[in-house]
Amino acid sequence: MKKNTILPTLIFITLSVIANAQAWTNEMYANHTFKSFEKLKQANQEIDFKNIDLKLLNAAILFETNRQREINGFERFGHSIVLEKSAAMHSKDMVEKKFFSHTSKIKSRKTLLMRLSMSGLKDYSAIGENIAMTSKTSTSYLLLAKELVDIWMKSPGHRANILNAEFNYLGCGAFFDKNNYVYATQAFADRRGQNDQTYKLPVEHR
Repeated sequence: MKKNTILPTLIFITLSVIANAQAWTNEMYANHTFKSFEKLKQANQEIDFKNIDLKLLNAAILFETNRQREINGFERFGHSIVLEKSAAMHSKDMVEKKFFSHTSKIKSRKTLLMRLSMSGLKDYSAIGENIAMTSKTSTSYLLLAKELVDIWMKSPGHRANILNAEFNYLGCGAFFDKNNYVYATQAFADRRGQNDQTYKLPVEHR
């Protein structure tokens, strides 16, 4: 039986090589919108679960989230390496430490604030986090991303984070366990880290 589990939180404070396709890099965010991303060969390739390009899946989740932002009349998120680091770290920790919560079992990164600080985000007014867990039934990176974002959009708390006008940046991170489940995290913030690299879409691509 398929199992979907999701939890939201919101806080305000005033390299794998994929056969026949190029592995995803952070610099590629500046060259694509969700409209161009969905046409990419690597986005539509079948996932080889023995050789997963996690950064490509993270990108697919971000672009699908931006699709929902635009559909609902909001500015698209800029990609943040710092936020992606926090999100990816939390998903990996949930799998390896066998928990599903915004509260980590690892004391040094127990809370979202601690994880963001560790990743390089220390100055902000609004932050948030979505997590989800689902069995990996989808066959491509794009379809799995659509499945995850659809789960969040059907949940009021998660939808509120995705459509929060105060959030400007997003980082996504996914990790797989041995029982065919994918754990996914989204980290949101109103600003980027001091030494962060972010990739906003060029004006002509908007």
